[in-house]
Amino acid sequence: HQWATTLIDAATDRYELPAENIIYLAEKTDVDPVRIEDRSTRENVERAFATVAERALPDDRVLVLLIGHGTYASGESRFNLPGRDLTAKDYARLLEPLGSQQVAFVNAATASGGFIEVLSGEGHTVVTATRSGGQWNAAVFGGYFVEAFADGEEESDQNKDGRVSVLEA
Repeated sequence: HQWATTLIDAATDRYELPAENIIYLAEKTDVDPVRIEDRSTRENVERAFATVAERALPDDRVLVLLIGHGTYASGESRFNLPGRDLTAKDYARLLEPLGSQQVAFVNAATASGGFIEVLSGEGHTVVTATRSGGQWNAAVFGGYFVEAFADGEEESDQNKDGRVSVLEA
């Protein structure tokens, strides 16, 4: 929750992204019922992607950040959700309607490396916390990624353009 809200605050305060352009789903909505739009179930994630696809204009930039736990089984990487999980292939399907947008997909979970090959393509930047789906240790990458946008901007902004890119983060 702290990583998510830190990034949301940086996006709205520092980068002036309108709050209505942010969809925050979480497992426990009671942690922050004002900011958390809904529970992070498979159905709600699918609905959130449909909403983004409806709202996004051609050439808009879309950031998807997954914070949590992942698994790798039977040759498939998954992001764990309350109820049925979504696989990397499921996320690829959800990204299809965003064909004219630039999408940065960041999976900060364990076992996230399997998302790279599945989601990579024209207009997609894919960043994962692990190199393969078989890396099960707790991932701390998400905290550093978020920090680059929040308080680490001076160090992270390598080209000194006043903004931190996903690559710089």
